[in-house]
Amino acid sequence: MLSGTLICRSWISEKRRDIRLTEAFAAALEQMEGEIRWKNLPMPRILQGLQKNARCGEFFQFVCGEMRQGSDLYDAWQKACGTVPVKAAEDLLRRVELCGDAQQIMGSLHLAADEAHRLAAAMTQRQRQNERLCMALGGCLTAMLVIVLI
Repeated sequence: MLSGTLICRSWISEKRRDIRLTEAFAAALEQMEGEIRWKNLPMPRILQGLQKNARCGEFFQFVCGEMRQGSDLYDAWQKACGTVPVKAAEDLLRRVELCGDAQQIMGSLHLAADEAHRLAAAMTQRQRQNERLCMALGGCLTAMLVIVLI
């Protein structure tokens, strides 16, 4: 019974961590859009500020590191996308257009942030259903084991 609980708990915490990471990327994309729109900051400076993010800062550290080594923003961004553990979030980040004028970049960031919020909401809903299913399955298996042992 304890091992079943621990397995469920581990699985649940891993999936919740993925949801929090997706939400963190949504917030970071919104922050990037806001800093371009209201502060008119260049992209390298924005990315440096996002390195401090507790959840997705490693992604932005990777992008900045690649840019310091001579990669352009697009290539550095694409390489960093390969480090994202959540496949759906990785796909979303790969579609972000970081070229063009400020309006195009802000539009792309805004759309990606909205999509990331929707993705996180869908992941949350699926996770709730899966948690209930996991707990019910664990309870059934425990009950069957008790019956067999009696």
